[in-house]
Amino acid sequence: LISSGCFDALPPPASEIPLGYVLALQGEMRGCKDVPKMQAASSTLCSLLQYQDATIRTPCLQTLLALLCHRYPKLRRHVAEQLYMCVLTFADLCAPESLDTA
Repeated sequence: LISSGCFDALPPPASEIPLGYVLALQGEMRGCKDVPKMQAASSTLCSLLQYQDATIRTPCLQTLLALLCHRYPKLRRHVAEQLYMCVLTFADLCAPESLDTA
């Protein structure tokens, strides 16, 4: 639903809906040891990066970057791949000069 843009047509208070998803995902992921569940949550967080609102992107990026340090290598690899695809897809996610130096 998120990647299809179903929240784009909602009126402006609808920006609270994606933020609610982020907070709910963070709550579900806290202390979770179920790798498939964590992978699904990280994919959802990556799809929420399509919103350009900083109140949504900042907690998504913070959570995803924290997952890069998770103890399960399978989850770290999955998050790294998802973040890489998001950086390629959403050009405004990173500053262009930082992409040139990388």
